[in-house]
Amino acid sequence: QRRSGCARTRIVHLPEDAMTESVHIGESIEMFTLAQQFIVSDTPDLLPPDWEAFHQDGWWIGTLGDQGLPIVPLYTADAVQIGWLVGHGIDGNGEVISQKCIVPVRATAASLMEDLEQYLYTLAGRWAAVALTARGSRFYVDPGASLSAVYCPEQRVVCSSISLVPRRESTRDREELVRLLDIPAQDRWFPFALTPRVDVHRLLPNHYLDLATWTTIRHWPAGQPALVSLDQVGAQVERIASRIESTISAVVRHGPTTMGLTAGCDTRVLLACARDVCHDIEYSTLRIPDPKGKLDCDVAGMIARKHGLKHECLEWVEAGEEDIREWLYRTGSCVAGRTMRGVRTFKERSSPAININGGMGEIGRAFFWRSGDDEAPRFSAAEVVERLDLPPADLIFRECDQWLASLPCDRASTVLDLLYLKQVLGCWGGPQVYGYVRDLFIVWPFNHRDIVDAMMRLPVEYRIRQRLASDLVRSRWPELAKYPFNWYPG
Repeated sequence: QRRSGCARTRIVHLPEDAMTESVHIGESIEMFTLAQQFIVSDTPDLLPPDWEAFHQDGWWIGTLGDQGLPIVPLYTADAVQIGWLVGHGIDGNGEVISQKCIVPVRATAASLMEDLEQYLYTLAGRWAAVALTARGSRFYVDPGASLSAVYCPEQRVVCSSISLVPRRESTRDREELVRLLDIPAQDRWFPFALTPRVDVHRLLPNHYLDLATWTTIRHWPAGQPALVSLDQVGAQVERIASRIESTISAVVRHGPTTMGLTAGCDTRVLLACARDVCHDIEYSTLRIPDPKGKLDCDVAGMIARKHGLKHECLEWVEAGEEDIREWLYRTGSCVAGRTMRGVRTFKERSSPAININGGMGEIGRAFFWRSGDDEAPRFSAAEVVERLDLPPADLIFRECDQWLASLPCDRASTVLDLLYLKQVLGCWGGPQVYGYVRDLFIVWPFNHRDIVDAMMRLPVEYRIRQRLASDLVRSRWPELAKYPFNWYPG
């Protein structure tokens, strides 16, 4: 059969060793579905039964049929298929890509791979890409790796979760690391591209996986990003705001949309950038059982009433044992914390919708910076691990040292930005998205190469003073600036 230019088949075989998974829970694969997940392999035997599968040039890609991700063929300008776009990409015209994706380069061009990479990073949304060309085969993730991926070189497979990687002696549990991080009892995640299994690695943001050598290559940043001067900040603010606006408008046109609203910075920025479509969005605030949860609900309610927004406060529902077992299975037992414990709250929403989330906005807020960092020498592994609030163990220090040594820059502010981008967003933010089963899909409007680049180029003193969120809000909806961030008005 043919669909969107791709060969399609049904896979009916699954090896026995792929039928059980998870370091902690040992569930059968039939217990929970891996909705909105994917697998890429050079053998069809690794694809679960009844998943929809596509085939090109000796490679297979699969997803869970009607509960799966969109798999859109990638074509060159001369109509040659060169792989697939997985997930929900949003093009430069502000449209969700749903049928086919055309890269503006010919298949025979010497610059094919460079032009393909440049095109991919014009996309917003939550996506990954499989590039299969005569000049090389690669797997890319979006700038924040929000559609997270792990890979196993020995089994030649890339997938959304270790729950899809067959268990073998070569992919046995990392017992020492698993005990050390103690998930789900501790609110932790697996950093530095580690997973709970030997020879299963996470693909970090701004790296691609070479599918011939099964090694990862950093493709951005190539060096130290140059900072702009204070008189150029306005242009960067406009650059960020216009990209966020475009993404939100595309999502609202695509389907029913929800957005979180809190007393914090990032949701306020998203609301300001959604001004033209704000009445087509349903807003919600999670009543987290602590003082901040009350503050969020009170301030969000004030804003919603003043501006006529559709808004509700969601009562916190603690996750039960079955919810946590499902979360661990869907996320590969790689991340835990309050986000896991609140997952049942969102399961009980009345109808599925696209969810707009403030992920990645923290880069613009100098999340890991401390006083004196800009004059600091290169960070030690102990300092980095302490800022990540991870156990101070030799195993983690060694991985951290390797990551620090791989960086193409040594300016303290840039190192800390990359720390947040790669080790928090890439290893915590992206994997946890697979735990949410009620959303049609989840989008981080800050997740765009232009936005990340613009935030990282802002002057150090500007970001230390936390000015970006206020300036973004004032650029699009000045009335929202009268509500202080994370504080009651007055």
